[in-house]
Amino acid sequence: MEAKTTLPHLTPAELESLAVLIEEAGEALQAAGKMMRHGKQATDLSVDPPVAYDNQADLEEELGQVIAAIIIYQFVFDRSDGLIERATTRKLDRIGQRLNHIDMAVARRWFDSGGTRL
Repeated sequence: MEAKTTLPHLTPAELESLAVLIEEAGEALQAAGKMMRHGKQATDLSVDPPVAYDNQADLEEELGQVIAAIIIYQFVFDRSDGLIERATTRKLDRIGQRLNHIDMAVARRWFDSGGTRL
């Protein structure tokens, strides 16, 4: 008996945009883990000559690609209603209760003053 393959009720463009988002989010997670393990800057001394890595720049590159994937998602799914922006604002309002080392009042003022270029 042949197995049936069913896809969710998504268009090829919607599936592709989700695949891009998953891929880019995964790469950002990997870059964040690398920075946690090895620091902002690292040098691989096991090769000759040693190779320097800028883990912070690599993470920021990946985060930019996540933002691009979110923009693609919003376009493909026609999500121009501000839901993602409102969710971002709600998260910034709530997360401070669980942070120990980040002053969210200062971070929120920075965000509200245009400190981010997202």
